[in-house]
Amino acid sequence: MVDNIEQRVYELIRPYAGVYLFSFEPVELTLESDLDADLYLEDLDASELMDTFFSELRVERGNFNIKTYYPDIPFSWNLFKK
Repeated sequence: MVDNIEQRVYELIRPYAGVYLFSFEPVELTLESDLDADLYLEDLDASELMDTFFSELRVERGNFNIKTYYPDIPFSWNLFKK
């Protein structure tokens, strides 16, 4: 059963694990994958993913707030930062 849940979570994440400018291979998803550091998800994508996670897997949202993980940051002139 754990493998089935793990596979379902991978299926939910996979559409967000795209191909990036300097790497033409999709990001490999593992148990140690970090959604922010490995997938470089922006807050709107991460929020959409988590909404899907909660509804598809019937997980209680509880006190989850995307701003905890993606706080509002003032504008940056760094063109290479998402």
